[in-house]
Amino acid sequence: MVKSHDNQADSLVIMWFYQSPEECSGQALIKVQDGLFRILSYNLD
Repeated sequence: MVKSHDNQADSLVIMWFYQSPEECSGQALIKVQDGLFRILSYNLD
């Protein structure tokens, strides 16, 4: 299985959401597929 750069970027963004929830005023729609997190959509206020 080949992981694209985009998937890695999604993972970093998800980690940021989960590590700093109190600093994030946006929302993320996230799913897990094949053991990988993927952001379906997100926005930052």
